Amino acid sequence: MFILHLKIYLSIVCYLFVCLFISLTFSIKPTLSYVLQILHIYTPKQAIFLNRLLETDSKSLYPLNGVLQSPTSTKTFSFEDDIWDNVIKEWDDWCKRKVGKIKVLIRRGVPAHLRPAVWQLLCDAQNVAVQQKYSDLLKSSSPSETLILRDLTRILPQHQLFHKVATCQKPLFNVLKAYSILDREIGYCQGSVFIVGLLLTQMAEEEAFCIFVRLMKDFRMRDLYRSNMVELGCCLHQFDAMIKDQLPELHSHFQTQGFHTSMFSSSWFLNILLSSLPITAAIRIFDIFMCEGLEIVFRVGLALLQMKQTELIKLDVEGMMNCLQNLESWASDPDGIIEAAYQIKYNPSRMKQLRQEYASIKTKKLEERKELNVSVCLHIIFLNSTEKLVFRF
Repeated sequence: MFILHLKIYLSIVCYLFVCLFISLTFSIKPTLSYVLQILHIYTPKQAIFLNRLLETDSKSLYPLNGVLQSPTSTKTFSFEDDIWDNVIKEWDDWCKRKVGKIKVLIRRGVPAHLRPAVWQLLCDAQNVAVQQKYSDLLKSSSPSETLILRDLTRILPQHQLFHKVATCQKPLFNVLKAYSILDREIGYCQGSVFIVGLLLTQMAEEEAFCIFVRLMKDFRMRDLYRSNMVELGCCLHQFDAMIKDQLPELHSHFQTQGFHTSMFSSSWFLNILLSSLPITAAIRIFDIFMCEGLEIVFRVGLALLQMKQTELIKLDVEGMMNCLQNLESWASDPDGIIEAAYQIKYNPSRMKQLRQEYASIKTKKLEERKELNVSVCLHIIFLNSTEKLVFRF
């Protein structure tokens, strides 16, 4: 009898502990079903690990059983959906006090049915005025219309991303056209087809347009699409330095073969790896991009090179291009890619230093170009003067 009473007592204590744990950690009111679910799945040691994960380690990606999984994986724990429901309802509060937890949850994976709402919140894109402006923009014409139609005809049938939107060419055209009118300085860039296409797999074109406008303005995409390519050049300079610092043997092989970073990674930055990775991995990377910006492209890019370093070192330029242009054949595990990405060293101070270094290089080249132009002009003037003198005599 004593043992039975002890078991009942311990069960009650455990139940109360789990209720308190869920309430404090996730800011939701736990039901008996959740508690029983957690008691069944998680050992006390695992529960402590989850608390540490969400409270202190915003870069950790390991769930309670020590194996990386996400709500979008085959095992889905229903209580995570309720955590996400709470995040959406209490978004401002989570942003003020629990930013680290949001990062952890997004890295673990956004539930597919909540992704449209989460993306809008991450971009602060719930803007009625912009949606109303969208319909007005469509009434105007764009000088980029012919180019957009040509690209859509060529790209849509070739990429798996557009299998879902193959019948939605009109909305895709509309969003790209509207932005090219809204921002005439940038106009239309081919890389934006993949980003807008992904947005349209999740939401209506008005909402997709609002998010795309925010991405262009606040996520460095507008700078990446500028015709002078300065921002893209800076990203490639930083990425090349990361390869040199962390994968020196591979970087040396690249140099020996005359294989420049821009030859394979320009599109990685211009469309956030959407044209390169399988859609299951690409959409998870895009979730993180919405939260953390371009850092994830650097991380994933270097992680992919690290995964294939042994093979790449044995290949020539053509072989390396084939390998890195066919990521879909071997980079199909989203959880594995994200896990590897967060093993990569990313130093913001170092990235800032590399940005300044690139600016100095560009300034020096610009000055050299000006000096060359002046020299050419003086030479032309000298030749003209000489011809006139010869003509006089």
